Amino acid sequence: MSELLEREKQAYDRLTAVATTTFYRPGNESDTHRAILAINTIRKARDLGQLIIVVDGGSPEEILRQFERYGARVIMQPKGTTMGYGRRQAIEAAYNTGREIIVWTEPEKVPYIPEISKTAAPILVGLADFVVPRRRSLESYPTAQQFAEPLGNLCWEQITGKKLDVWFGPKTWRRDFSLSFRL
Repeated sequence: MSELLEREKQAYDRLTAVATTTFYRPGNESDTHRAILAINTIRKARDLGQLIIVVDGGSPEEILRQFERYGARVIMQPKGTTMGYGRRQAIEAAYNTGREIIVWTEPEKVPYIPEISKTAAPILVGLADFVVPRRRSLESYPTAQQFAEPLGNLCWEQITGKKLDVWFGPKTWRRDFSLSFRL
């Protein structure tokens, strides 16, 4: 990558706040693996200069300390609230950072973090307000998901006329769009 493009990418990353939510149960093998991925996501975001906000629904303290050690701003989700509430809480906290670009992603999407500048670029130059990335492949997904998500995307296209991978979690938008997700 040319030096100019690399500097531009770094500038985009510094304008980005990443919002995500977590909840990992102690002793659950799947959750342990997912927590490791989340830590790697946080480290990657920090290394790129992206700010990452984590709203947690009650994970063990040791995991939360690791999130903070690697650069996340950790906020506790109020007990008795829903996953949707936690996501809105994360988006609001990202909005409150003042950063120009807000990204929602699941915390285990480590490979997506370095790609965020590609979804931020069209927004920062005024070509888009909201960007939905598209996955290259679904082959690593469970079989049911490989069939269900393209059908969901097809329904979305039928309703809106827009061919988007809306079932893929990550989304990137201009900061002021966050007001649509208010608590």
